[in-house]
Amino acid sequence: MKSRVMGCSQPRVVAAIATANRVAEVMDVTVGQEVGYKTDPDTVYTKGTTKLCFATEQILIIEAQNDPLLSKYAAIAVDEAHVRTLHVDMRTTTLRLAIAKRKERGDPLITVIMSATMQRALHMFKDHFFGATVVRIRHDPHNIATLNDNEDLDLSKKKMEKDSYYAGAFANVIRILKFEDNGQEGEPRPPQALPGGIPVFLPRREDIDCMEADIDNWMEHSGYPAENVALSKLYAGMPTEVQQRVIGAQPGRRKVVFATNVAEASLTVGGINHVVDCGRDVDK
Repeated sequence: MKSRVMGCSQPRVVAAIATANRVAEVMDVTVGQEVGYKTDPDTVYTKGTTKLCFATEQILIIEAQNDPLLSKYAAIAVDEAHVRTLHVDMRTTTLRLAIAKRKERGDPLITVIMSATMQRALHMFKDHFFGATVVRIRHDPHNIATLNDNEDLDLSKKKMEKDSYYAGAFANVIRILKFEDNGQEGEPRPPQALPGGIPVFLPRREDIDCMEADIDNWMEHSGYPAENVALSKLYAGMPTEVQQRVIGAQPGRRKVVFATNVAEASLTVGGINHVVDCGRDVDK
């Protein structure tokens, strides 16, 4: 039992890597020693030393093909359980079978299913995992002010030709960047006037590419201090190393991240004070 590992499954490669790095930082250890990760194709893991391993669903499925009992694990935590993909469903079935078989052998596999947004599917998961105990963790939420943009937007004809959700998101990013300490819009000021990063959630990669170019063009023509702003893009198809740079700190610069729901569902981007969400998802 002493040589067994605790596993934690993540829905995306970048989430597994980012979470492992953060946990190792908090524990003040080196990634690959006590804390590691396994993804395809990257693995930072030391057999016999790593005690906490973050992995994608694909890795757990592959391991279960050779070891259906997942016997190397003393416990497995499933993070972001509400995310639904083919690999996630296969992982859930694999885990359920391993739990049942190990219980029969008197060697229980401790399993924790975690989600912040699983209320509707809560009883389904409870029944699927043999009447599991439900634990609700209370927390004190941040104070949040919500702005629903229903005003006529002073945008150029080019912007108005785009979808209305795009125009609204574009206008609100500018409003946040220009916002004064006294609560009034005014002349552009450095990011210190109203600090904090801005994730901008958009439904399509095309929107992300256009928004980055349009905000960059606005800063150039308005005189806003672009050297104090770091514009970044974040979507699932990007190389992992690029995603990692987006998540990382940008000392002295205000981070504006144009992203799909990959950042909502799987990642924690630090230094965020404002969120612009167009309220749209990709049409299926």
